[in-house]
Amino acid sequence: MAKQFYTPEEVSKILKVSRNFIYKLIRRGEIPTIRIGDLHRIPSDFIDQLVGGITNEH
Repeated sequence: MAKQFYTPEEVSKILKVSRNFIYKLIRRGEIPTIRIGDLHRIPSDFIDQLVGGITNEH
């Protein structure tokens, strides 16, 4: 079964940016999240589209 959600920490490693930058984008509403209590979870389809868009531009 494919992963449905990523943690902000996982996304920071995938995108090779800091965890703080990911949280900044979450606060600005640029990365959609699902909240589970105090935890943010980022849908994998959003990351797949983002990464696919980055790799298709070059």
